[in-house]
Amino acid sequence: AVTIRTMELSSLLEIPQRAFTAALQEFPEDEGKFKQGLGQGLGASKVLWPFLATSEARFSFLVDLNAESVRLENGSKTLQDADKRESAILVITGQLDILDDRGKLISVLKPGDTHNEQVLLKAEARKGETIVATGVSEVKLLSRTHLNKVLSEFPAESEPLSRAILKHMCDKNVKELGYSGGVAELLAGVTA
Repeated sequence: AVTIRTMELSSLLEIPQRAFTAALQEFPEDEGKFKQGLGQGLGASKVLWPFLATSEARFSFLVDLNAESVRLENGSKTLQDADKRESAILVITGQLDILDDRGKLISVLKPGDTHNEQVLLKAEARKGETIVATGVSEVKLLSRTHLNKVLSEFPAESEPLSRAILKHMCDKNVKELGYSGGVAELLAGVTA
C-alpha cells in the first residue's frame, strides 16, 4: 500500500518516485507524517479550503499539506495563542464557537467552515473574540508564512488565490446577512 500511495503522491507532486522515496528516508520526521497520513487520503484533508476549489490540484494539495493540523479538546482555547491567531482556520471535525469580548456567541463553525482568512491577504487578525472548541475538534491552520512557501513555487496562483479568498469572504458575509445565494443574489436584488 505504501508503494502505491508513494507512486500516486509522487505523480501528483510531479517528482520522480525515487527522489520522493529518497527524500522521505533523508527526513524521517516527514516519513512518519506521510505514513500517518496514508489513511487520510495521502495526508491531505478530506475537508478542503473552500477558496482553493478552482486552484490547480497540485497547488491545493501542497497548501493543505503545509497547513498545521491541530486537535482541540472540549473547551480548548488553544487558538487564542498569538502564533495561532495569525492563521486562517479550517474546521475539519467538531465545532468551534466564536464569542465576542463579553462572552456572547457570535458564530458557530462546523466542518468545512473557515475563519480569519483575511490574514492570508496581509490584513490583521480579528480582535476581541474568543474561539472555543465545542467537543473534540480538529482544525487546520494556514499562516501567511506557510502559504507564501507554496506560492513561491506557484507565483501564477497568487493573484487568482487572492481573488478567490476575497470572493469567499464576501460570499460568507453576504450569507450571514441572509442571502443564501451569496454575492450574486445580493447584487441581483440591488440591480433589479
